[in-house]
Amino acid sequence: MKKRHIAAVVLGVGIMLSPLGRYALGALRPVEAVSAQDAAAAVRARGRPAVIVLYGPRCPLSQAAFPAIVALSREAEAHGAEILAYSTDDGIDTYLLGGFLAEHHATFAARRIRRWQPGELSSAFTAAGVHIGREWVRPLVAVRARDGRIVYQDQAVTDLHKATQALESVLDN
Repeated sequence: MKKRHIAAVVLGVGIMLSPLGRYALGALRPVEAVSAQDAAAAVRARGRPAVIVLYGPRCPLSQAAFPAIVALSREAEAHGAEILAYSTDDGIDTYLLGGFLAEHHATFAARRIRRWQPGELSSAFTAAGVHIGREWVRPLVAVRARDGRIVYQDQAVTDLHKATQALESVLDN
């Protein structure tokens, strides 16, 4: 019995020091995995305004922008807008997602896009009005109007002031 307890403690410390590191405690948050096509179909939907976010938990730009992204998402949710946020990471990074969202107090669902083939993510999202180039940088933030039009999009976002303005304009209509 004592050996099992010691093994559990060693395992726990090992996880905290592993690449999962600081996000390990939130790793148990359920994460929905969707295809690029399903994510793009949700983006194409009409009826409610939406904030669309593509990010990665270990991406330094995503980490820096995430407090503002969460604030934008809370504003959007408070006014009935939909939040379509997807991690685009695969592999071990999928285990970081729950902890990353918990650390930032994100209230939206934990979703990730399943592994995609080269060009698949770009073509699926371009068909939905969100343009991902061959070389794109996370985070990508977009705002969708009620009629399905993308009225704002930016990559490697550091200042979400324009996104907030775009959201306010679609909420007013």
